[in-house]
Amino acid sequence: ARDARLRAELEKVRQVNKVIEGVTASLTKARDNMETVNRTVNNASTLLATWTRILSQTEHNQKLILNPNWHGASQDIEDMEHEDLRRQQEAERRAMEEQRRREDAERRAEEEERRKAAA
Repeated sequence: ARDARLRAELEKVRQVNKVIEGVTASLTKARDNMETVNRTVNNASTLLATWTRILSQTEHNQKLILNPNWHGASQDIEDMEHEDLRRQQEAERRAMEEQRRREDAERRAEEEERRKAAA
């Protein structure tokens, strides 16, 4: 009788072990599935970001093409070159004005010295 009870207890422990092994296997499978879901979500996120950039660029291009004031990329380049030239000329003009101011200040200082020396 005692032997039968021990065998029954052993059988129950084996059943519990099988259930625990099943739960462990299920958890492992769930972890693997979650990793797959995570990779899929990351890939979808990357694709969505790419698609968003494509749509944004498409919208920009469409606005540019439909703009009646736009005369093409060649005109844009020419406009940028003109703007660079204008900036360079403006910088040169400012430098010349500054040089003229300095020369005027030097001339006034010399005149002031002459007046003091004459006095």
